[in-house]
Amino acid sequence: NPSRAKHIDDIIVDTDVGTRFIQVKWSQSGDASFTLANLVSSDEGDVSLWKKLARGFTQIQSEPGENVVELLSTRRAGEYRQSSLGFDRSLAEFLSEFHDLLVDSAEDRPVEEVLTYERYASVLERLHAESGIASRETFFRFLRSLRFTLGEPDREALATRVQARLTRLGIERNQYGVLL
Repeated sequence: NPSRAKHIDDIIVDTDVGTRFIQVKWSQSGDASFTLANLVSSDEGDVSLWKKLARGFTQIQSEPGENVVELLSTRRAGEYRQSSLGFDRSLAEFLSEFHDLLVDSAEDRPVEEVLTYERYASVLERLHAESGIASRETFFRFLRSLRFTLGEPDREALATRVQARLTRLGIERNQYGVLL
């Protein structure tokens, strides 16, 4: 539904407590990963994925309830730091050492009180600048709403799992297409 969330419109799930806007990015390569640098870089003059997620958030932030922006991908969180590109921490470190703590903290708690804030201050400044979000307050609301579901199995692996479950349930394999 691009009219509802132009940049985060792959899947929109409405629930009793709010909405989850899911941007799906599949990769054919099992070794592919997201890094902080490639999240903020753009391909061939296009807007970066990071900026698209941020723009999507600004579009949906006034919707009622809890709004979650999720990046779902077969790509995993990169484990390499890219200091030459301005990131002295990897995406995996950022997620486990800062972002998870931020998401788990109370919404009214200042971001500066997150235990690892000082260690990630330069990364946060860069991500804020690359997001295109003017207000620091809005940027941190965006970060709190953001979820990363990375390293998910590809479609073929999921199909194999579903078919194995069908077999265990006694459902014929040729019924797989009908069930989907």
